[in-house]
Amino acid sequence: TGYSAGGNAGVELQIDEGTDIVANSLTPVAGALYVAITRGCLSGGCEKKTLVYQQTAGGLAETSSMPGALIDVSVNGTTAFAIFEGPDELRVLNLADPFHPTVVASRPSEGKPVSIDYASAVDTVYTLGDKLYGYSSTSLTKSAELFTAFTEDPSRRPSYPDQTARNLG
Repeated sequence: TGYSAGGNAGVELQIDEGTDIVANSLTPVAGALYVAITRGCLSGGCEKKTLVYQQTAGGLAETSSMPGALIDVSVNGTTAFAIFEGPDELRVLNLADPFHPTVVASRPSEGKPVSIDYASAVDTVYTLGDKLYGYSSTSLTKSAELFTAFTEDPSRRPSYPDQTARNLG
């Protein structure tokens, strides 16, 4: 259910993907709503996917879907740089139509990334996971591997999933 700033219920969404689903995250991307879900885990075949929704007069309407659950995204104009899980990969998405994104480039992710950002000053995509990795913004060719691998704090807080890469340039 979506609520207005005043607390009034406004939009309600029923995801029609079967009975064994869990909504993992809701992410606004260029005017669309991306809903990452996991389904089928109780029956032994977990599948992760991201559903794309558009606001209509009648509520939210699903317009497309992508394999994998969206973890994080950084948008620059009509291009998005995204981390997906299941399959674990980085993607460059064309958002000329944000309700029907198309994959321009992809590659397997490294270091279990939890955050992504685009640095326009150096035209580089950075992901933060066990290290900070840099990639070409067009082909996702790796261009940098910064810092040593993250070592878990003995107190177990904070851990690298608590960190984000933002405003890198």
